[in-house]
Amino acid sequence: MRRWGPLTAVCLGTFMLLLDVTIAVVALPDMAGGLHASLSDLQWVMDGYALALAALMLGLGAAA
Repeated sequence: MRRWGPLTAVCLGTFMLLLDVTIAVVALPDMAGGLHASLSDLQWVMDGYALALAALMLGLGAAA
């Protein structure tokens, strides 16, 4: 059981990451309509999301 704990944690984290990105991508058309945003504006939203996610992953990875 000890061997499967880290693998389970990594798989669960990867699943949550993919689910979170999918939710953000699905929400883009509604954000574009509500904010009257162009395609380049939406790209900035996704870039900011990816940058924040990467910064959190680096920080939390160093803390672990």
